[in-house]
Parts: sequence; C-alpha cells; structure tokens
Amino acid sequence: MTDLPPLLLLDGATGTELTRRGIDTHGPAWSAPAITRAPDVLAAIHEEHARAGADVITANTFRTQRRALSRIGQARRAREWTFEAVRIAREAAARVTEELGGDRRIRVAGSIAPLEDSYSPELAPDEATARREHHEHAGHLAEAGVDVLLVETMTTIAEASAATAAAASTGLETWSSVTTDRSGARLLSGEPLEGWVEAVARFRPAALLVNCIAPGTARSAVTLLAPLAHQVGALPGAYANLGSSEPIPDGGFDIALQPDAYAEAAKGLLDAGARILGGCCGTTPEHTRALRTLLDERMAAESKAVQEAEAGWRMLVARAGAMAGGGRALVVGNVDAALLPNHELIRPKPDELARLPEGRFRLAVVEGDPGILRSVATALEPGGWLVARSRALDGLLRAADGAAELRLEGFEIHEIASAAGSTAILARRSV
Repeated sequence: MTDLPPLLLLDGATGTELTRRGIDTHGPAWSAPAITRAPDVLAAIHEEHARAGADVITANTFRTQRRALSRIGQARRAREWTFEAVRIAREAAARVTEELGGDRRIRVAGSIAPLEDSYSPELAPDEATARREHHEHAGHLAEAGVDVLLVETMTTIAEASAATAAAASTGLETWSSVTTDRSGARLLSGEPLEGWVEAVARFRPAALLVNCIAPGTARSAVTLLAPLAHQVGALPGAYANLGSSEPIPDGGFDIALQPDAYAEAAKGLLDAGARILGGCCGTTPEHTRALRTLLDERMAAESKAVQEAEAGWRMLVARAGAMAGGGRALVVGNVDAALLPNHELIRPKPDELARLPEGRFRLAVVEGDPGILRSVATALEPGGWLVARSRALDGLLRAADGAAELRLEGFEIHEIASAAGSTAILARRSV
C-alpha cells in the first residue's frame, strides 16, 4: 500500500552530443547518418549514458522514418537504418550490463519523432497520413527488438495521438511525450496539455512526459501533467533541454546549465510529481550522472518515508483495535492479523462489499479504494471505529471550523496523518 511508483532515469541527448563530438548533424536527417558514418561514436554515447546510470537508453531513430530519409535520398534504407540503430544501442547496453556484473537491467527505447520539423506544428501531416507512416516506423522498431517505444517531441494532439496509437498497436510498452510552449500548459500548436492527455489515454501509455523545453517550463508542465497522468494510470515525467533547442556556433547552448545545476533544477520536477527524468538537447552523460545521484538520493528518502509510514500505520491499526476492544472486525486490504489479536477478522470478497450487513462490526480496517468507505461505514456499530489508508483519501476529507472532517455522516475524526503519498485516518461512528 505504501509502495510508491518507480523513479526511472532516461538517458540524455544523442543528436547534440554527436554534434559536440564533431560529427556533422546538419541536414534534414540530422543524427541519422551517424548510424553508418560514425557508429563507434554513437555506441560510445550510448555506453556513457548507460554507465552514468540511465535505466533506459534511446536508440538513434529520431530521424530514421522513410519520410525523413527520403530527403537525403535514403528512403529505401529506413528499415535497415532503424535496425542498425537499435542494434548499436542494444549492444552498448549489453556491454555496460556485463561490465557492471549484470545486476542492472538497461532497457532500450525506440524514438518515434514528428514526421516534419519538431518546432513547426503547422507542418504536421493529417492524422491518417501520420498514423500510416508512424505505424511503419513503430513496426520497424518493434521488429528490431526495442523494449519501449518513445513517442517524443510531439507538437500537435493529432500527430501525438497517431504516433501513440501506432506504438501501442505493437503491444510494446509505450511512452508519449510532447513539447510545450513557454507556459508549459499548451503544446506548441497552442492546444491544451489536458487535451493531449485525454486524446492518448485510450491507448494506455505507460508514461506521459514533456521534453525539449527549459527546466523551468518543464516544472510548470509537470505540475499540470502529474495529476492527469496518475488519473489515467501513467507515470509522469520530463526530460528538459539546457534552455534552448538549437546549438550555437561554438557547439554550446545559449543557456548552459552545468550538470549539478541541471540536477538542482530537476529537483523541482520531482517535487512537481515527475517519476521519470532524463535529458534532452544539450545534455551530456555527465548530466545523466548528476540525475542518477539525485534519483538515488530521492529513492533513499522515499524508502525511509515508506518504512516510517508503514510503522505508523501498524501502530494506528493496533491502537484502533485496542480502542474497539474486540469483536468482529471488517478488514479490506492486506492487514496483518497479528495487529488485531482480540478480533474475529472478516475479509469480504470484492463483490460482497456492496451488500455488507448493517451495524455488525465493532471495527473496520480499510486499505485502498476510499470509495468503499460509505458501505463500510454503515456496517459499523454505533461507537465503532474506522481506520483507513489510501492515496485518494483526501477526496473524502473537508475542512470544518479549521479541522478535518470526514465526508461520511455520523463520523468524527480522531487522528489524521499523511506520509509516503498516503493519508491515514482514525475515526469513530457516533454513538
């Protein structure tokens, strides 16, 4: 119950890192020619991100769609270059895994990018065309053996939907990411972030992210995105750039954030609710390493909070049992029977919760869905005790004369506590 969603680290930039290392990325195919012209440099970038602690590295397939490669006369090589990019990434991940003793799984994502310019939403093709072309690219990536399909840098709801649908149709885990304007509330097309979430939710993406925006903008976007993502069962996340999407002539960026400063800014993303972090344009393996340190520290703090919350919950259950004094206890969730030695525990099946007998229990212990509390409440005897814990319990609480009050008639809250993302209450039914 107190387990928190995972914290995952995506790698950093590939295209701008190729540029930084002297590889020519000019032209409409951007980083794609490096697959055949500089495979060793590309492999080294993947390895360094993996060695720096990335859980997921992204194959260099941002521009290996047929449409992108047609602009350099290589349309017929779309499948071949996609396969080669995935092979380079998978072998890099395998080498680092072996080097580290095989204790850490490094997954490979396949990039699915906008079919036209990433910052020109007006150029996006119609949805039917987009779905057809993204379906081909997603199929190539799935066949090549990626673990995750990363739909990224999308600027319109229509193309984001088409690409996410194509990715999801492969049966692989799908992440969907968009680029916003400076408000963080709208895609570059001007469409609302909420509209994108609603449009792609039906394809059940495992993650919803924003990318290639400045860290401050990303924080604003994640603040809006996180609750929406949780509602549809997706992990929220962000991978920001260094403040600009395009390198300046010396190979740097107009707002250069050093790794430690980037990680410091990323704390705000975690505080806003992000569970996936990474780096976009301009970031290097050293930025990935700084994020790894940040995530390890945050996971250690969360683990401690979970342990403390679990200890607090057990004490609350035991205290409720002692105050109830004994008798029949209604238990919903994974509650340790040893905490209630003087009670007869009744654990109803899910389909029995809607027809609980009225006034039959001295104690009710509920973990999970707070929606069942209304039926549980009537099953308690007058004077009976209710102890409950849920991540969504706040919706049943309200302020009354400066104090918390349960939105259940005839109940008085005796104690309320929040820890590790959950809220726990101890309440008594009126005598």
